[in-house]
Amino acid sequence: MTINTLFANFGTNKVIAVMKKVIALAVLMLAICLSFHPCKAQNDKSSHYILSKKIDGVEHIFSDGSDTSDAKCKQAVLLYNAGICYYKGDSVEQNYKLAVRCFQVSSEMGLVASQYAMGLCYLYGRGVRENDSLAFRIFKKSAELGYPASWSSLGLAYMDGRGTKKNMAEAIRCWQKAADIYKDGSSMLRLGQCYLRGEGVSKDLEKGIYYLKLSVRQNNARGMYEVGMCYLNGIGVEKDKKKAAQYFNNGAELRDAAATNMLGECYLRGEGVFQDKEEAFKLFNTARVMGSNKAIYNMAQCYEKGYGVEVNSAKAAELYAKVAGKK
Repeated sequence: MTINTLFANFGTNKVIAVMKKVIALAVLMLAICLSFHPCKAQNDKSSHYILSKKIDGVEHIFSDGSDTSDAKCKQAVLLYNAGICYYKGDSVEQNYKLAVRCFQVSSEMGLVASQYAMGLCYLYGRGVRENDSLAFRIFKKSAELGYPASWSSLGLAYMDGRGTKKNMAEAIRCWQKAADIYKDGSSMLRLGQCYLRGEGVSKDLEKGIYYLKLSVRQNNARGMYEVGMCYLNGIGVEKDKKKAAQYFNNGAELRDAAATNMLGECYLRGEGVFQDKEEAFKLFNTARVMGSNKAIYNMAQCYEKGYGVEVNSAKAAELYAKVAGKK
């Protein structure tokens, strides 16, 4: 088909619009290729609403039912993964606006994972103006399309009252559905926490431990921390400090800040592991980098009392002040 025939069949304005889209996509893809370089991943503190980098299996969902082997679909997934890298600062300088651009283009191609990611951007005002109502609507739509993480975030939106009225019963329903149908680890974690604390459901320690352990089987790092705390304090299980330390260690390996800090406390006190104050200090520092406020306090204690590091009163005072400033 010649250019003249193309214009004749579809009209000048339509052809120009299509060409603009193609050029914009080409420019975006070129920008992505040029900007990637080795770079330390930056810690993302928008933690309890989930954003996953890897996309496979059930996450290959397209709102129009497209064949996932289609070239357009593969391009959409590539853009989604690039967006995650920009969002998290993984192998590229963190850039929320570029992340949003990748998610937007991928969303327009029908990838539900990108539509969900746009919901997170609106929720936190990352690369776009914060809009709780729009975020909630996106979570609801992507959940209805079968995207597992959306159910977990939808439940959190109901719990926090973001974009909708607070409704714990509805939050529990969302998490229960995600846990039962999609085996979603984050939703299992939330159910476990609710049963342990009696939030939105009758308190039931046995059920709480059950769901937390289910989340651990799904490799949920925060679930490992929660189960560790149960064993450390004898909540719903027999107290076992060795098991607690093992769960904290597993969570730390998956870069959970709370688990890393608690593993440090185990080493500091010799609970479930051989006492090693230098290792404790290293773990506190790692957890601090991940964003743990408690780890900053623990490091201040170490500098004040010489636990695993030389006494440094000035450094201790600086860290205590930092903790006070975050409260």
